[in-house]
Amino acid sequence: AREIDKISPKIVTDAFSRETGLPLLLLDESIRFQADETRQWFSQRVMGQPRAVDLVVDLLAMVKTRLTRPGRPIASLLFIGPTGVGKTEMAKSLAEFMYQDRNRIVRFDMSEYADPGSVERLIGGSYSTVGTLCKRVREEPFTVVLFDELEKADLSFFDLLLQILGDGRLTDAGGRVTSFTNAFVIMTSNLGADTYGHGVQGFANTTESATNPQEPHDDSPMVQDAVRHFSQKVREFFRHELFNRIDRILPFVPLDRSTIHSIAKREIVQLLRRDGLAQRTVHLDIPDGVIAFLAARGYEPQYGARPLKRAVQRRLVTPLAQELNQHGTDEILKIQTKLAGTTIKIHAARENLLGAGQQQSKIQDTVYALAERSSHIRRKAQRLVSCSAAQRLRDEVYRREQAEKAERKKGNQRRLEALYSDSSENSAYWEQRKLLDRISSHLIDSLQVEEEIRIKLYTDQEVDQRAYEKKLDQLKSEAADRLLELFLMRATGGP
Repeated sequence: AREIDKISPKIVTDAFSRETGLPLLLLDESIRFQADETRQWFSQRVMGQPRAVDLVVDLLAMVKTRLTRPGRPIASLLFIGPTGVGKTEMAKSLAEFMYQDRNRIVRFDMSEYADPGSVERLIGGSYSTVGTLCKRVREEPFTVVLFDELEKADLSFFDLLLQILGDGRLTDAGGRVTSFTNAFVIMTSNLGADTYGHGVQGFANTTESATNPQEPHDDSPMVQDAVRHFSQKVREFFRHELFNRIDRILPFVPLDRSTIHSIAKREIVQLLRRDGLAQRTVHLDIPDGVIAFLAARGYEPQYGARPLKRAVQRRLVTPLAQELNQHGTDEILKIQTKLAGTTIKIHAARENLLGAGQQQSKIQDTVYALAERSSHIRRKAQRLVSCSAAQRLRDEVYRREQAEKAERKKGNQRRLEALYSDSSENSAYWEQRKLLDRISSHLIDSLQVEEEIRIKLYTDQEVDQRAYEKKLDQLKSEAADRLLELFLMRATGGP
């Protein structure tokens, strides 16, 4: 049997990071917190809200230096502002930053808990001693708990919220205590949105907004007015004891025209990543005029970015889908979009890559070839992850982990020591875990390289051919190594 790696603080930290999803940035004291980089990271995801981004970055700096108050949630935040301005997106971005998964959110729509009977479901009651809120947080203690549209909840819910925010714990109907001290508690509310400037007063100077496409400053009248308005509405609605337990109140201001235009560009990039385009050889040309048209059609300050998404879906995605349906999935297409009055015209033509004589065509041929090769490598990586041998390996690892949990629950210390002893069985388990991690990492790397190449292809960016060929050669070699390791492990019954 191979020797097990000696345990060191770094190995323990890395293992804890993989198990919880927490970034090494917050676990490893040798890694410094870069506030400017973190601010830029959040600003790219939550646009037009510099004040909210700054407050979140300040909070993460406190978490990094372990200056948050003990015995309470890591943070309790109230996102207040009109609809569609990034409140839920900020919660998802925080989950992505903290746990590398933007869907790692325990989310509750509080409009579903508008009566005492429904609130009872959160902690259990007459029908069950298992509450949905307590159960999900116990299963995943390192998470973001999101209470959406908080003001719509029944008043009895706020008594539960007092316990969560004040003591960092909640007792369900069965007497089990659930700790919230490893979770972020985020609440969102539209309080005051219907009376704030009637949705447009903060944007009276549209000429200045169009000529000066910068995000609103914290000292601008619009931002200061929004902060005062929404903060006052929160104070009027919440009881004093609950208001004082909230760590931060983050006002989100209405989006201006320049921000809507930036979001429109991001929507186009996200469109290029959808399977229907990412898995086909398609060159999509969307000029700035089309993006500006979509931004103008989707600009409704009182509703945030949601009208923009509807405009992109109705005016661009729907006709694009109709055009793609006219061609086979194996065809190489160049799709051009242009503005004709109040309509976006879309035309797709087959690309004849053979015999292209111009330099630009040669460059495109090269990028197409790289994209096709990256797709082939990615598909092989997906087949490797889902093959029967890999699945059997995951089953063996799962059974071992379940056995460990069962013995730990029984308190069988002798059996636990046997499981962790320096035996061939234990060594095989860790080698299986490492191989599965390498197979998963190979798939992630393949997906990332393919996405990079296709984004450059669709946006006509220059491509370092030699560098990407080297990456693809390395991925191909890694695939062969992983396949050989998997075959040997299954053939020999162990590492």
